[in-house]
Amino acid sequence: MSYLDWPRINFTGRFFTNVSTINNDLDNYDPSAPVPDPGWNPNGIALFKFDSCKVTGVQAAGDDGKLVGAPVTTLSKPAAGKLVDLDPDDQSLSQVIGVAVSLKTAAGSGFQGALEPCNLQDMWTRSPVPKGNAGGSRAGAVFVSTLNSVQWTKADDVKALKLLRDATQNSQLAIRFAVGSYFFADPDDPTSGFGTLVGSIGPRMNGDPVQFVRRRLLPAAAAQAAGLRSAAHVESAPPAHAEFEVQKGAKRRAAAPLPPLQFQACNFQLDAANRRLSLDLANSIQLASFAGPPRQVGQLRAVIVAADGKTEEVLQPKPFEFTDATNQTQGGVVDVSLTQGQSQKLEAMRAGVELKQSGGAWQLILAEHSSGMFANISPFTARVVGGESFSFGVQAFQWGKPLPNQTLGLTAESTQGTPDSLSIQGDGSGTAVTDQNGLASFNVNTPTNLDIPDARQQLDSLCYVLTGPWANLNGGILASRIPPAGLLVWAPYANAGMTDPTWEGQVQPIFDEYMRIYPGMKEIMDLTDLTVVQANLQKLLSAMSLPFEAPHRMPVTRDLSPQKIQVIITWLKNQLAQQAGKT
Repeated sequence: MSYLDWPRINFTGRFFTNVSTINNDLDNYDPSAPVPDPGWNPNGIALFKFDSCKVTGVQAAGDDGKLVGAPVTTLSKPAAGKLVDLDPDDQSLSQVIGVAVSLKTAAGSGFQGALEPCNLQDMWTRSPVPKGNAGGSRAGAVFVSTLNSVQWTKADDVKALKLLRDATQNSQLAIRFAVGSYFFADPDDPTSGFGTLVGSIGPRMNGDPVQFVRRRLLPAAAAQAAGLRSAAHVESAPPAHAEFEVQKGAKRRAAAPLPPLQFQACNFQLDAANRRLSLDLANSIQLASFAGPPRQVGQLRAVIVAADGKTEEVLQPKPFEFTDATNQTQGGVVDVSLTQGQSQKLEAMRAGVELKQSGGAWQLILAEHSSGMFANISPFTARVVGGESFSFGVQAFQWGKPLPNQTLGLTAESTQGTPDSLSIQGDGSGTAVTDQNGLASFNVNTPTNLDIPDARQQLDSLCYVLTGPWANLNGGILASRIPPAGLLVWAPYANAGMTDPTWEGQVQPIFDEYMRIYPGMKEIMDLTDLTVVQANLQKLLSAMSLPFEAPHRMPVTRDLSPQKIQVIITWLKNQLAQQAGKT
């Protein structure tokens, strides 16, 4: 089950983030020179939160609407959530960490759960440029994850909540939120730092995937009629944030013309038991304006696609239009009722979406892969020290069911440095066979000695992108050319394991570098000032000892080697012991 299942709670509003921009450019890391390009928000500290979100619709049997209007918030205590990149060379897998989501009605009915850290996916250029003298990101993207350790309050008082609580398992819920139109013109502008958000929450069953709840996918159709541009293509280098951003200009811009019509991939699900096809178009349709409603592309309908690519059967005799109301009340998800025969056909045939523009013929714009296969990786990102190994899981499905005994491959290529320095699987074959759950495990072994280019010396790491079966199945590299997974490998720290590190020798150089890249930390604590650090030893020790997913963990960016963190922790403990000895 997933956020596509019923009962489904939909919410809309905004998100806020104030990421730092200095770390986007490798040229800014050189300690011997001033920062050449601090970007549009150098003092950001990576906060992430929901803003002004509320329940706008519910799909549930016999729901009485008591949830509509209830606020959906992210908690700020003990600390707000964070949004961090994997690496300057891979800014397209941004990760949300340390977020707690709460829904509660005025009468106190609702739930609260911890968001499993999740990565941005399916990013593409969705909106026109903002009007006027403005800067913003034209990108649209989604985050898919689970809410863990869910606690319910007065769920029996609202039928939809009771149904959701009883349908889900293991105190978890499935969640997807689509984000876009992020406005960053001026950090001093009170409207800066916000973007649009459309979310859906549904039940989750044990064993379901986490970050890729989808088991079937409708990529943009490979061959489209004249006048439509396919959004599915593959290029080698993953894009940077800048490719999706419009910088603040000196002159006011006129209203931008709409870009060529294209579509992004669509998660979908067949619920055979309830004879229902659910299409998630929340991130698939372009916007009519920056932060505006969906572009009115024409009439749409779901179909069954034959092996030759022709329409086998129309599933919706009455077409629909994707409107702002679809987002507001349905979370961008369109539910199609099926006959028993249609449902049975879709259990082993391709689904598709067709478009009809004014005066034109029906054209296939989204279509499942001809094999019915879909595969993806988990987790999407990982961080290790050179010499360590890490296990990724790749799960394969066909027509939404786990695909056993399938040989899958995984390869890694570094963005800079030595591409072939990773060994995947013990024999280096890079292949594995799926089990009965369609899952193949890949053990990635990293080298102790890394060939780190000069531009990355201050980072002490290499960044690898991982490529697998999704490249051929159109399930992982879509309009944005973004591979779904990356691995950051730190060089082993020469001073790792020191029992008596010093401020001048080990700690100060690390803190100086950190404060150069994240100067916004000075408003919280100036780590370059020994007096300030000594006055906050216990606070620093607590923050740096927290687990990876903790919102108050330091550094918030997660880009400091754990070996360096451990040396700092040792120094902090030694300093505290010395202070205690003097009292």
